[in-house]
Amino acid sequence: MKISIIGAGISGLTAAFRLSSLNNQHNAGLQIEIFEKSGRAGGNISTKSENGIIVEEGADSFITSKPWGVELCRELGIEELLISTNDTNRKTYIYFENRLNELPEGFFMMAPSNLEAFGKSPFFSEEGKKQILGEMEVPPVNEKEDESLESFVLRRFGRELLEKVAQPLIGGIYTGDPSRLSMKAILPEFSEMEHKHGSVIKGVIEKYSSSEISKKDSGARYGLFVSFKQGLSVLTDTLLRAIPEVKINLNSNVKEISNTNGKWLINTDKGDLSEADAVIISGPAYISSHLIKSTDEVLSNLLGRIEYESSVVVNLVYEKKYCAGLPEGFGVVIPRTENMGLIACSFTAHKFNGRAPADKEIIRCFLGGAFNRGIIDLNDKEIMEILQKEMKILFNIESPPVKSYIYHYPGSMPQYTVGYMDLMDNIKRELQKHNSLALSGNAYGGVGIPDTIKSGIDAAEKIFHNLVKPEV
Repeated sequence: MKISIIGAGISGLTAAFRLSSLNNQHNAGLQIEIFEKSGRAGGNISTKSENGIIVEEGADSFITSKPWGVELCRELGIEELLISTNDTNRKTYIYFENRLNELPEGFFMMAPSNLEAFGKSPFFSEEGKKQILGEMEVPPVNEKEDESLESFVLRRFGRELLEKVAQPLIGGIYTGDPSRLSMKAILPEFSEMEHKHGSVIKGVIEKYSSSEISKKDSGARYGLFVSFKQGLSVLTDTLLRAIPEVKINLNSNVKEISNTNGKWLINTDKGDLSEADAVIISGPAYISSHLIKSTDEVLSNLLGRIEYESSVVVNLVYEKKYCAGLPEGFGVVIPRTENMGLIACSFTAHKFNGRAPADKEIIRCFLGGAFNRGIIDLNDKEIMEILQKEMKILFNIESPPVKSYIYHYPGSMPQYTVGYMDLMDNIKRELQKHNSLALSGNAYGGVGIPDTIKSGIDAAEKIFHNLVKPEV
């Protein structure tokens, strides 16, 4: 029996690894093949290392509160190689009204857990603080209704928190528009806190205030993020070594697939025609939508409703002597009200040890998203002009970088908009009609690496259960 996987990103490689493990465990005699349109496997996980400098071209870490990433590392025998973010200076800054403002210690996403630090913070106005703390008295609304991030924050905390924190910090993670992002899809735990505790602030205090890690954090829960000393490519490289029996076809772009008499025909742009008993499509939903249109137009149309935004990631390497204006901390987010090209930037050598020599700094920049869509179409020279101007504004860096690494990611970030959960229910219902077809990627249940890994595992287990060993 032959199973074809389209796409060699983290979810496709994980699906291949899980199928390979099940195949060996049950002696099932599977043939597993991957088609990858680019010249390398690994997708948006890619690490470059040169002259003592380690830069991540895509993702730079993953969260441990969702177990699937750590569990995969354990299964691969590389769990002990994981490193966490630095213990010191887990600070987030917001660039607002022409200055860098430190987000108060213990401030998570949209709510303070350290009320003393929040009360002393000069970042929020007295009226804003009063409205934010008043969240503890705001009654919950109907739990069944979907609601946008913007609506949720305005209803419970007010506009100041939305504009200063929620939009740049949370909207920035998804490169999305808070007026369209679904709270139930992107931050279900905060919606649950509203109903369980009657208040998000009360829920955050109960959940995080006892954690020693959380007391040092602001912004994202930095203490929960991990990587590898040599970068995230350790994960994908190890996955590749773990599946030597899997045939991987690089530079092989699948143009269409079709199902005839229970067999899948896979047609590539090279004119090759491959036959498989089952297919896993790993990657953006719009690619899956295109590939299955002739097989299931209803499912194709549902997948086509998932929207995407684009981004550009730039790693700037500077001589440290020119970076005196760089704050102690992990990064800066920039609200849309500041009208800058940057969404955010992080300080790689501050965040993880061993990423740069002592005389260098790496500033990892993020551009694009829902409010800067035109940036994806700019050339490298135009992008560098924007960044050099904004490095001067943010950190008073006038010297050009000694090295820059620019990566364009068109249509890479799915938008979990209001109605996403219902859309996923409909997609899953329609997909159940196809025992030999599965989907994986960051469009189905979470954009983070652990979620994407889980989607690959689920896809592999569906195919194996349906076609090989029903009892598994």
